[in-house]
Amino acid sequence: MIDIHSHVLFEIDDGAENLKTSLQMCLDSYRNGCDDLILTPHFFEYDDISVFVKERNEKIEILRNPDLQPACSVI
Repeated sequence: MIDIHSHVLFEIDDGAENLKTSLQMCLDSYRNGCDDLILTPHFFEYDDISVFVKERNEKIEILRNPDLQPACSVI
């Protein structure tokens, strides 16, 4: 199963509060049958896309999980 909308990235918009919560959310997803998570933090059109992508990718790198797929929700 693929979760196509998730907010597991920590300290970004309304996602997980911290790294520990983010890791727990990933673990819970996998325990419930998710093979892949598509990460969809909010990107607001007035934000700087390069800053957003850099921050998002840094969080993904910290999680070190190859089953996390970078994306975003454009608002």
